[in-house]
Amino acid sequence: MVSLLKDKFGGILREINRFTGFIRQNKLICAVFLFSLSFFIYQHSTGFSWDFSAYVLNARYLLGEGFNFEWIRQPLPSLIILAFSFLGLASEYVYIIFVSLLHLYSSLKFSEKFDVDRTAFYVFSMNVFALIFALKVGSELLSLALLQLFLAHIYEKRSGIYYGLSVLARYTNINFIILFLLQKKAGKIVFSLLLALLAAMPWLIFSYANTGNPFIGFIDSYALNVNMRNRDGVASPFLATDLLFAFNFTLPLFLIGLSSRRNKNYYLILFVAALSVVSFATIPMKEARYLFPITIGAAYFSAISVKDYEYKKTLLYAFVLLTALSLLLMPSAIREQENPQLYTELAGKNITCMAKSNAWVPLNYYGLPSEPYPEKEQLEASLNSGYVVILVKGISSPDYLHNEPFLRQHPIMEETKDYIILQGEGCRPQQKSGLIFLDRVADYYETLDRNVTKCEIAFGNICRYFHAM
Repeated sequence: MVSLLKDKFGGILREINRFTGFIRQNKLICAVFLFSLSFFIYQHSTGFSWDFSAYVLNARYLLGEGFNFEWIRQPLPSLIILAFSFLGLASEYVYIIFVSLLHLYSSLKFSEKFDVDRTAFYVFSMNVFALIFALKVGSELLSLALLQLFLAHIYEKRSGIYYGLSVLARYTNINFIILFLLQKKAGKIVFSLLLALLAAMPWLIFSYANTGNPFIGFIDSYALNVNMRNRDGVASPFLATDLLFAFNFTLPLFLIGLSSRRNKNYYLILFVAALSVVSFATIPMKEARYLFPITIGAAYFSAISVKDYEYKKTLLYAFVLLTALSLLLMPSAIREQENPQLYTELAGKNITCMAKSNAWVPLNYYGLPSEPYPEKEQLEASLNSGYVVILVKGISSPDYLHNEPFLRQHPIMEETKDYIILQGEGCRPQQKSGLIFLDRVADYYETLDRNVTKCEIAFGNICRYFHAM
């Protein structure tokens, strides 16, 4: 018994020594980790984030406590939040800590496999752009960490698991499937892809069981973010400023790194960076954060550019200081989260009917069950079926929000400078809502007496072409 206790105690001491030894040997990494984690936590505490809250709502729904579930959202962030749900509101902050640790671990693994200085790679990966967008909306840093693990094991079969998980963290990561060709052997590629499918299988089974379509999340996402954007003509241009922002302080070091000795790692990461840019250029709606995967290339080439210089440590400290000062001098980088006061005010009203709103995510997050707002042609029918329609004036959609003559034709329950609430005579009971974008658009077309299939909504001309064959 005594010897058993000694063995256990000795094991604990060895782990403590390993941990303290890592800190002593990696002081700058630990300092940057603590700084970035503090920034992420503070950023999240400053207000409301629409996308982050949508992931939280999906987690609540899966737990059986929420009213709103959006199939368009990638499932992995919500599943991780769900795992920490027993902590209540703290689960959001534990999620931030978990993802930050996962990114640190993936950076160390990546550095080891790609033979770059671990300190330099991690420091450069925590540049201004990465810090601002890493956890602002919830999924970027998680996606990056899993991509780094995928790349670190790209020549191994288990890379398929990391790839499958990365797609569940960010659907656009499906573009990196081409990298499996680096495994060269057909059997190995097939096995890796089967592992990727296995990693995604629980989600596909869940989707099929609840919607009849295992790929509903992917299809919904493509329909909204690609096909419908192209159809509506709201595509945004490719701006060089977005690319410059993505590289920020790493740009000169990245360019120097491009002139370094070329090997298979060089070309692989260069291809990953190029694929990130091409993917960004081809999507209709562009936000700077969609360039987040380019952080891998920026950090890698910056790290190899300083590999042989004696002043490397000085440069790293200067980079960290410059990044920290830039964040302090950019209040918007920290405080771009929305002020939740208006949403908490609306959610606190004594509304017992089911709501439809252009602020359905924040209203659900703060406790008022809501569905997305009705289109203009559906407004009257929504009111007649017992919905309360809440329209926040600070949100651009729907178009009829600022059409006063049209709104005055409907019963107004309350109006302020910030919102307008419409309510008919009935009262629809509050209920759970699993939002499928395809269904919502199909219902709208049905209101217009237009016969449009869900396939056409999702894939447009592609669907019509195969239908004609």
